[in-house]
Formats: sequence, structure tokens, C-alpha cells
Amino acid sequence: MSAPSKLIGPGTSQGRTEFESAARHLVDVLVEIGVRPADRVALLADNSPRYVAALFALMHLDTSIALLDRQQTAQ
Repeated sequence: MSAPSKLIGPGTSQGRTEFESAARHLVDVLVEIGVRPADRVALLADNSPRYVAALFALMHLDTSIALLDRQQTAQ
């Protein structure tokens, strides 16, 4: 029998049910602020369970996602 899935980040961990709930909530928030399928969305975030939930929510909405690197410099 395998162990339950978890997303672990700095100071936090989420089980599958908690993660799916967070992603679904973000879908609702994104729709409420006007994000629609095929919209282009830039995502800038630290590597964390919240980042993954945002990515899943944007994919669920069928948006075009530009992932931005927080460590990227102008040079």
C-alpha cells in the first residue's frame, strides 16, 4: 500500500484533498476576477504548494500560462 500524496513546502504541507480544495477555490477566484479560457496569464511565485495550486487552477481554466522566474535578472 502506498503512502498518501502530499505537497510539501517551506512551513507547510498539503494532502491531496486539501490541495484540490485550494485549486478549486482559486478557479472560482480567477473566474470572479474575469479570467477566461484562452486568456494569457503570467504566473510569478515561489516554489510552494500554493504555486502548484495556482498552476493547476490556470490549467483547469485552459489559459495560456507564462511562467516567470523570480530569480531571473535583467541581464
